[in-house]
Amino acid sequence: MWRFANSGTEATMDAVRLARGVTGRQKIIKIEGGYHGHHDAAMVSTKPPLDKAGPPEAPFSVASSLGVPNSVLANTVVVPYNNLDAMERALRYRDIACVLMEPVLENIGICLPEPGYLQGVRALTRKYGTLLVFDEVKTGITAGY
Repeated sequence: MWRFANSGTEATMDAVRLARGVTGRQKIIKIEGGYHGHHDAAMVSTKPPLDKAGPPEAPFSVASSLGVPNSVLANTVVVPYNNLDAMERALRYRDIACVLMEPVLENIGICLPEPGYLQGVRALTRKYGTLLVFDEVKTGITAGY
């Protein structure tokens, strides 16, 4: 589905709300280091301090600024990029509304997906009834230009 918005923040905020409404689930997955705008659901683990980030295989949900409610952190599961095992561990409870991610992680530099990673994420989200949201604001403008 495509929808035009006034900003990337607005687009991802609407996508998360839509995913929650369609699935009836509250939690989302976002990739550690990814940036998807400045709404509460996206302001988690964008560039967490290493002493708060948690283990590499199971990062903690860390507020990216003051003012992000604890309830948002509780409903945001953070997964490392290029790690299908961690993605499946997070999805296995079938309580995730959507996976919000950049296909090419660009907030921390340009990190390319390993061969088969994006296809694997798509297969896992289908398996667990979770929507997949690709945020390609940066991908299309910087990598595609």
